[in-house]
Amino acid sequence: MSITKDIMATTKIILTTSADWEEWNKRFMSQVIMYDLLRHIQGNENLLSKPIRPVTADYPQKARSTTARSRTQTHAEASGQGTSEGQTMSPEPDRQEVTFSDLTTDGQKSFSMAWTFYQDDTKAYEKQQDLVRKLKEWIAANVSSHYQETCCEPTESMAEWHKNLKMAAGIDTRSEENNAREKYKEALKTPKTKDLITWVDFWEKTMTVAKNKKVVETTKTSIWFQDFLAAIRGALPMWAAAYGISKDPQVEDNTLDYRKVANDLRREAGQYIETRKASKIAKGSFGPTFADSSEDETSRVEKTSQKRKHAAGTPERVEVCRSSEELHANKKRKHAAGTPERVEVYRSFEGLHTSKKRKHAAGTPERVEVCRACEGYHPTYRCFYLFQKIAPKKWIPKPHLQKLVEQNLKEDQTLKEEVKRWAKEKDGGINRD
Repeated sequence: MSITKDIMATTKIILTTSADWEEWNKRFMSQVIMYDLLRHIQGNENLLSKPIRPVTADYPQKARSTTARSRTQTHAEASGQGTSEGQTMSPEPDRQEVTFSDLTTDGQKSFSMAWTFYQDDTKAYEKQQDLVRKLKEWIAANVSSHYQETCCEPTESMAEWHKNLKMAAGIDTRSEENNAREKYKEALKTPKTKDLITWVDFWEKTMTVAKNKKVVETTKTSIWFQDFLAAIRGALPMWAAAYGISKDPQVEDNTLDYRKVANDLRREAGQYIETRKASKIAKGSFGPTFADSSEDETSRVEKTSQKRKHAAGTPERVEVCRSSEELHANKKRKHAAGTPERVEVYRSFEGLHTSKKRKHAAGTPERVEVCRACEGYHPTYRCFYLFQKIAPKKWIPKPHLQKLVEQNLKEDQTLKEEVKRWAKEKDGGINRD
């Protein structure tokens, strides 16, 4: 499974097999902590019991007159007979509901306090019941039906549910460590530049799990950081080299945080992606990118000149920089035939503009070379980004063009070899007329 698919797959974990246990249990414990039920799940605390409503009759009452009538008297009155003195009287008080006003002063105070406690306990009980209901709903949505039927009996507590699920689907500590080590190794595969941000998210997550499981490779900074640089070097070689040197002190004293490393790479990856997008827009919509600040103006002048030539019917010739082999072969043929060699030298804006006027007046076709490194209008061997020794003192390289040159050198092996050969030639291979 690719890194991207793996991350997408972890959006929701359904406990179906023991392979899902570690990730599922981590998410379950997050829910438990959020609902303040951790001590209950750990078996250290029972859930709240439903509070008992206080009854006024259970508290001291005021003395009050009661009407008592004997059963014999009632029967005698009904039959029209009187009651003799020898007959026994059996009092039967009238039953009345005890209200708050019937209580003594102390009874009212005791009842009021009991009622306040009852209301507070009821609120706490109802709140906990609501959280328990939510946790049970989460379990129902994230546990397979098989495990629900075998491990989650309705009459059992959630602490017993979790214990049963761990026995059925859990794995031992050694297996968890082995799984974490395997994922750590998988995360060290060199990513593609377009997948850098996705890769670093996966790497950071894997590092977190591996450190929690105390995977040996993650216990020492010098080891995991070297593994990180080796993985990223294939995508960002220059950044990896510079970043490794800058972090040497923190690696030595074992204080480098992997989260900080992940954030640094995210920033670099974001800048790299933006630069690539900008360079594509520049090439596709606004023409080639130029080597220095004066070349933007040169581009506008050349476009205007090209439009005039097209309107006048003058043929336009645009020469693209050729490979070194073709250029070398043409030189030999021209030399053998006695044909003078024409090599166009990069000119300043003023010189280029004056030369164009003369060519236009004489009807000479214009030849323009496109640099294969920075994609500006000049020969490749005259590119300031490749050979900064020939650049004017006031020339300042542009970061996005520098990165474009680096990318082109990386993707074009022929160009890279040509640059090395030109650098070894007499005077660095730059003084060409």
